[in-house]
Amino acid sequence: MEFYKYIYYNVYKSSKKVNATPEISVIGLISHCQINNLLTVLNLLFFFTRTNDNYDIPKCYLVGIIVLFAANYYYYESRNNKRGIIENHNYNLGKYTFLCYVYLGLSVFLAGFTYYIYKEW
Repeated sequence: MEFYKYIYYNVYKSSKKVNATPEISVIGLISHCQINNLLTVLNLLFFFTRTNDNYDIPKCYLVGIIVLFAANYYYYESRNNKRGIIENHNYNLGKYTFLCYVYLGLSVFLAGFTYYIYKEW
């Protein structure tokens, strides 16, 4: 969970420059990363156990991102944990803020790649 605090801090600070409500886009980005990570683990689990379940990835993604968005919104906004994250400058990555977006791209790639491996091999 500590890793997502780094993402929250850095994306919030960069999104605050152009958005009136940067919380929504930051929580959406974190939820997107989390669902991609869960789908990657699920695909790898199915691949290594040789399970031939034909699950519908768009439905899993849609349901998962809604559930994770609600959970993240509750965690960061309703419980007011964002204040502790934003005030703690130790989460600042400085010139390495782009790594948050690289992580997002890699999580999308890995979810797609592991699904391809699971289905084709």
